[in-house]
Amino acid sequence: MSLNDHEGILRLSPDSMRTIKTAFGHLEDALARRKKATQPSEVRNATIVCLSGLITLTQEMFGPEQVRVAIELQGALEDLNKGTVNDIFLPCKTVRGGRPPASRDKHAVLATASALVNYKQMEHGLKEDWIRRVANSFGIKKETLISFTKKVTSKKPPSDIAMITYEKVREQLSSCDVTPEEALSRISSGFSK
Repeated sequence: MSLNDHEGILRLSPDSMRTIKTAFGHLEDALARRKKATQPSEVRNATIVCLSGLITLTQEMFGPEQVRVAIELQGALEDLNKGTVNDIFLPCKTVRGGRPPASRDKHAVLATASALVNYKQMEHGLKEDWIRRVANSFGIKKETLISFTKKVTSKKPPSDIAMITYEKVREQLSSCDVTPEEALSRISSGFSK
């Protein structure tokens, strides 16, 4: 394989093409596995297969040194499926015994619920009942939702993922013609409690 900088053309040998096709086969297989996955081990297996494809592709294009970290991650995921927790999956210690920060997924759920709360407030006025309904739909405590909504709209949001999710959901809500109730029904049905 060679990259001709002058022309911006990637030239692939037949062996490289076979390797890339194999890599894409892994990625397609990983996606199919992930769609069917219902158990954590099945999700990990889909991730392992995905990493196999990415490792194969990256190794072919950039060499074996560029994939060392991905191979370590893949091995650690395989260890989890065998019941061994690799050190890379141990959580960081919290400061003075405090609680660990919320996960990215939790922040995304809270940000989505916050966007719904503010959508109702912007369009139809804020009501305590609405906050309770949104919180219940997402399986969150009402007080947690109120607190998070204030944080995500402040100058210091809880995380980048929270801010990005909040902004995207707000943008989508403002660009469509649905009532807050319809939006709540459609969006919350995609989240498991």
